[in-house]
Amino acid sequence: MATDAKCPFTDGTRGKKNRDWWPGQLDVQVLGQHGPLSNPMGTGFDYRKEFKTLDLQAVIKDLHALMTDSQDWWPADFGHYGGLFIRLAWHSAGTYRVADGRGGAGGRVDTWEPEEVYWGPEGSWLADERHSGERELRQPLGTVQMGLIYVNPEGPNGKPDPEAAARDIRETFARMAMNDEETVALIAGGHSFGKTHGAGDPSFLGPEPEGARIEDQGLGWRSKHGAGVGPDTITGGPEVTWSQTPTRWSTHFFDNLFKYEWELTKSPAGAQQWASASTFRGSDKRGGANGARIRLSPQKDWQVNEPARLQKVLERLDAIREEFDSSATGGKRVSLADLIVLGGCAAVERAAKDAGTHVTVARHAYGMAARSIR
Repeated sequence: MATDAKCPFTDGTRGKKNRDWWPGQLDVQVLGQHGPLSNPMGTGFDYRKEFKTLDLQAVIKDLHALMTDSQDWWPADFGHYGGLFIRLAWHSAGTYRVADGRGGAGGRVDTWEPEEVYWGPEGSWLADERHSGERELRQPLGTVQMGLIYVNPEGPNGKPDPEAAARDIRETFARMAMNDEETVALIAGGHSFGKTHGAGDPSFLGPEPEGARIEDQGLGWRSKHGAGVGPDTITGGPEVTWSQTPTRWSTHFFDNLFKYEWELTKSPAGAQQWASASTFRGSDKRGGANGARIRLSPQKDWQVNEPARLQKVLERLDAIREEFDSSATGGKRVSLADLIVLGGCAAVERAAKDAGTHVTVARHAYGMAARSIR
């Protein structure tokens, strides 16, 4: 094909259609053939007129009841489906891209069909052949990898690099017609509700619905991990709750982001994610520690913390941390935040012993580090 005849967006590449990805997908297009019989409302239906007859307060009341009516086949996180509904709305709207106007929650079948949309040149799921140079994203694409809606939650191509992730976020969301302020509002607002699900090894998941057996298509991913739902759910990979009140609007996302120290960890599903330590608990992902902030300004310079003595203690703890990390097996690591808390436990035990009393302060891990501190 001559260069001047190529599509300026696709470089002449057709890209895969749904049928290419899932050749066994049940073809239901026949159900949507254009004709009067395919419209259950009839040709004289006036949507605007009928909408005005709705009792919106009754609709809202029904939705409120629906949100808290948890079902055994897909239990509501924290007893409320609000977080799920918010994500469903966003994941629909989030397919929009400004370059060609494709995608979005307002897509109309009489305007375009999904099979006709160019979603990228890649031939495998989660592949990335859409960047060039200094990570310049090819037009008209908005997502960073094939199969994602926007950016990779683990970082660019699964690499947990916060600065690189920020660059991807800014570019991708700009291609959805969002400026920086709107992007921050979306991220903070959306992450005030609900949670992510990565409760176990992804190998327990069956094939994606469109690639499953015909009787399973459209029913979601089958999972053999525990009950497969509720606390055993595996979907995106990370296992995170961002807020102490995940069914109610708050500023906890920002509060937690800036108040605590964060460390790179892995979810039970093996996904890269960030977690805070010490008071963090695995049962509901609440809590977190800010113990290590004492090594930073302004806390390290407060007279009540005796800066000179504090510096010596922090240096000793940091040496213990490095010794532990270098000698531990299986990827085990200890944070300075945990060592500070653990050091307090060891100090209480030692003081009690010196006074002639034996006590054991409860601790769940890092026994090697505790012995080193003592």
